[in-house]
Amino acid sequence: MSTASSESDRSAADGSEAVATIVGLFRDELGVPGCRPDDSFFRLGGDSLAASRVLAAIRQRYQVVVPLADMFATSTPAGLAALLVELRRAGRPRRRSISDSARRHRGEYYPLALSQDGIYRMDRALGGIGIFNSLTRLEFTGDVDPRALCEAIELTAQRQAALRTVFGVADGQPGQRLLSAPPRVRQMDLGPDGEAALRTLMPRLRAEAFDLHEEPAARFHLVRTAPNSWSVLVTSHHIAFDGMSASILADELVHGYQVCTGAATALPPLRADYLDFTQWQRETLRGDRLEAHLYQLQELLDEPVAPLVPAAETPGYRSRAETFEIEPAILTRLDSLATDRAATLFVVLVATLLEFSRRWTGTGRQLLTIQAANRTWPGSEALIGCFSNLLPVVGDLSSATEPAELVGQARASVERALRNEEMPFEHALSLLAERSGDRSGPNYSPQLGFVLQPPLRGSWQLPGCVVRTEAVLPAGDNVDATAFPLVLEFFRNGDHLRVLSQRLLSVWPTELFERAVGEIRSVLRDLVGDPAAIGR
Repeated sequence: MSTASSESDRSAADGSEAVATIVGLFRDELGVPGCRPDDSFFRLGGDSLAASRVLAAIRQRYQVVVPLADMFATSTPAGLAALLVELRRAGRPRRRSISDSARRHRGEYYPLALSQDGIYRMDRALGGIGIFNSLTRLEFTGDVDPRALCEAIELTAQRQAALRTVFGVADGQPGQRLLSAPPRVRQMDLGPDGEAALRTLMPRLRAEAFDLHEEPAARFHLVRTAPNSWSVLVTSHHIAFDGMSASILADELVHGYQVCTGAATALPPLRADYLDFTQWQRETLRGDRLEAHLYQLQELLDEPVAPLVPAAETPGYRSRAETFEIEPAILTRLDSLATDRAATLFVVLVATLLEFSRRWTGTGRQLLTIQAANRTWPGSEALIGCFSNLLPVVGDLSSATEPAELVGQARASVERALRNEEMPFEHALSLLAERSGDRSGPNYSPQLGFVLQPPLRGSWQLPGCVVRTEAVLPAGDNVDATAFPLVLEFFRNGDHLRVLSQRLLSVWPTELFERAVGEIRSVLRDLVGDPAAIGR
């Protein structure tokens, strides 16, 4: 080991230098020159996504994994530097062996990640009806080279293993393997109808089912809508794609286009791929580590909560997707509330939905199922893949009487939930059920799901063209056999906050759902307005 490396190790071990480094990371990420060692990252305006980038930089520099839950608990440079001392002995990333690389070249099967396993089994049971699909659009306008766009897609798929993965069964267990062939890019010219025809086409592409055994879990269409406008449409299956993957994909496709037109140099190879993560997860989540997660989750869920709505007398799988907007003035004040309480918009929205549930049921103890990024594994911040996990957030709001207390309770509940971020909730429930028999009731049957999707970068100004991105959301009726009667996905775009609701009609008929939306709006107004209204 070099002298410089030894000195760096010693400085990280005793905390010196690390404080100054983390102060610099805070300043660079948030653009605040006045950051001090005892300043909270969240009071300075940071959010969960920015915190993940800071933690990734800490991992890269010190080879120490700091969980996001610890960032919520200890959000100052001084506190994080102290954590580095405690976590110094944490395991380093597993290095891929020569035999691993050979298996990839031979296209042999690897195990699924634990989250993938549940998605795969449900997809096969339903015959691939498209409920796990998402669609991302990148619109290139100007002097566009369509051949370079095709090459950029191929370059991105070669770099991101999840985009060329197919699934199957090996030795009686579901698995995944890599294809060496480049993805097929389907080209279309929509002629004079252009954008209008594209608006009709995109929902159909989004709903088209995947045969995961026969094709990769990502499809690419290159569509011409005008003489100077081309759109790359990427339809992806959740088994290979989560919310953060959309931003990574957009960044890499845009950079790849610049490489293929001679305007940029190629990105360096990734240090790991998604198959490395699946192996690490299978090797790590067992023994004492697994038992600790199961113990904490069972303890969290054992005390009952009231159901939001009674179970449907006649269960059905017909669902409806529709959107509603949160007023920009409300969003601005939610941001201010988050900053004042050293929290994030994510935490404030958790507080909103917990308070909604309290008002709806009339009881203080509430359960909300959130989606967490689960990107603590070293290298995952640069990978496309299915990393996100569901987590139960339990909050007792009985004593919360004003917004500050409500947000504080939500923050503590989120911090506690994030201790189990690496443990897929559905997998944990199945293991608990095997040990303890039937697990039923609202604690073990999700009632309300919450997602705050990472924002897509709005646009890029490239030599000769402009690129804009869009997440194409579902609308209308569908079939949904997942466990959630109601899921609310929040999408932020600048000062706009759009909410995609997906609900089972047998549980949430229109009149009841409209009342619920009205109650959520009331909670939001109370959070940023009249403190006396909280807890009424």
